[in-house]
Amino acid sequence: MDENLNKLSTQVIQETQIAVPIIGASITLFDLLPLDDNIRIDEDNFIRIVYSRENFASVSSDSLLDLENQEPSVRSMTLGAIEIENHEDDFRMTILQLSQNIEDTELGGYFPQGVAYSDANGSAYFPPIVPQSAGYYSRPGPDAFKYVLVESGTIEIALLNEMPVEITRLEMTLMNQNDSSVIGKFYFENIPVGATYTEEIFIEDQTLYSNLLMFVDTFNIEGSGLNPFDQSTYVPLSYDQGVDVFVKTKNFIVSEGLVRFPEEQGPSDTIIVDLEFENDMILSKMNVDEGDFNCSFESSVKTDIDVNFTIPQLKNEYGEAFQFSFVVSNTEENGAQNSSYAMDGYNFDLSQSLNKLEVYYSTTVIATPEYEEHVVFSENDSIRISIGLDNMEFSSIEGYFGQVVKTIDASEFSLELNTLQEIATGIVLEDPKITFIADNSMGIPFSINLNMEGLNNGEMVSLNGPNIEIDANGISSTEYNNTNSQIVDFIALNPEVMMYSGTATSNPEGNLGELNFITQESGLEIGFEMNLPFHLRLKETKLTDTLGINYKLPSSVSDNIEEYLVSGELIFAIENGFPFDAEVLVYFKDSLTSAKLDSLELDLIESAEINSEGKVENPSYLNYSVQLNEEKYLNIIDANQVIINVEFSSYEFENTSVKLYTDYEINIGMGILSELNTN
Repeated sequence: MDENLNKLSTQVIQETQIAVPIIGASITLFDLLPLDDNIRIDEDNFIRIVYSRENFASVSSDSLLDLENQEPSVRSMTLGAIEIENHEDDFRMTILQLSQNIEDTELGGYFPQGVAYSDANGSAYFPPIVPQSAGYYSRPGPDAFKYVLVESGTIEIALLNEMPVEITRLEMTLMNQNDSSVIGKFYFENIPVGATYTEEIFIEDQTLYSNLLMFVDTFNIEGSGLNPFDQSTYVPLSYDQGVDVFVKTKNFIVSEGLVRFPEEQGPSDTIIVDLEFENDMILSKMNVDEGDFNCSFESSVKTDIDVNFTIPQLKNEYGEAFQFSFVVSNTEENGAQNSSYAMDGYNFDLSQSLNKLEVYYSTTVIATPEYEEHVVFSENDSIRISIGLDNMEFSSIEGYFGQVVKTIDASEFSLELNTLQEIATGIVLEDPKITFIADNSMGIPFSINLNMEGLNNGEMVSLNGPNIEIDANGISSTEYNNTNSQIVDFIALNPEVMMYSGTATSNPEGNLGELNFITQESGLEIGFEMNLPFHLRLKETKLTDTLGINYKLPSSVSDNIEEYLVSGELIFAIENGFPFDAEVLVYFKDSLTSAKLDSLELDLIESAEINSEGKVENPSYLNYSVQLNEEKYLNIIDANQVIINVEFSSYEFENTSVKLYTDYEINIGMGILSELNTN
């Protein structure tokens, strides 16, 4: 009897035997696979599941640098003492005034007679004036102030002798007119006719009012001598003659008063803006896309102050330093004065200053207009300046950004790994991998401590993999595999949900001397690719194939089969190309009524032979026959459909792993051999 099913045909082999093929089924491993976009077939037909997720965690560049929360730098400066403009005044103490003011009134009465005599005769006797006072002379002082406290300064008085005789001695006291307080005394002796003598005094810590009073303490002239009849000693006399007085105030440094401010240079200095960052961050360059330099001013000075700022470390594309100026007015009534200056397009260079921004300022006191009243002044008047950065957006930043630890907020997402359970139960993958792919456009290395846990029906497994090390400005990958993580147990759980959290640490190895950098668009995005090659151990899986039966016995036989049937035998030829043992169960059905007519369970079919790498080398074969009684025979020939269930199982599946390829197949041929009595 020929049991090669490829050679079976509907023919009478002998007068009493008929061999009829029923089915020829070929079931491949591909039939095991559900429809799933995540299934990949390699060129050699090896099967794997590839599941990926892009950007499940990220770190933005602007989260690393907190430039907004900088405390403003405050500088208070006192105006200090100011220098009042020099003042000059001149007047003449005439003979008439002096004669009227001297103590000797009788002598004083002579001078009108002498002037009249001189007018008539061309000269007259000039009587001696013994030392005596000669009265008060008031003069308006400088318009620059009503009063001042002079820290230091000089008052100069010059006397020009315009009288016809030598002045033997003249002593003067300079006083404040309002309270007669003495400012200083001046002494002159032996001033020839037409000569000018000058004296000066240095004053210190004295109050000076604008209206001055001069008192002539001593006025002494020898005149024409003691003989009024010696006409050779006569001199011309007139009311216009006298002593010219020249008064100068010089280099007045005043600390307080009621003044008109002169225009002069005020305080100048450097404000150090200390940019404070955590984690030892040191910035070297910052290119400003947009931002403001904010200033707040308070002033107790009663005049306007012109303030000029220069920041040499902040330059535009032409190399020009950032400069701005403003006028600070008195703010005692209206409160602080605020100004903002755009820094768009400027670049910071902090490479030599260790996070310190040097801001140079200078001030100019604006002169009080003549039409305005005098104002109160004190050297303790102050200007308070607060400066800071605001609304900063940078196109790029360079420096060492420190070890900043950023939290990756806890989150979760669904995993679609039910494909494995659809294929088989008890699958344990031998070499699953998760590759974390980091796209880092920042010039900063990172170390990611990632906590990832899979959850299924209340059961949880953690990946427990290594830190993800990320290079600066590039794409990095870190692989979790069966040697450095619990990915085997993780996948075996068939997680429905993946939960994750963690931290990202910048510059994990500290400052290695290489500059970090970020741009406006830069950031870190982390995704992963889960690669699940079908190198596995499994407990069991099933295949089902439904085939139609399209065969007939000769009508002369089939119509009277009960009379002709002597015996029947169902013959199987099976080729198992799977690396699993197979148990085959065959159902015979009537497809029209869905009635199951009969079934057969075949002996265990051993797995194909596999090599050391878990790949099938040679299939196993089984030729198998089943004797049929009349009932089974009739059930089989009445069936028009066969359902073949193949249950695969792995011997010692916990210790034996295999690789699966789509071209693995199990071939099942089935035929019926009938012995008939045709006599």
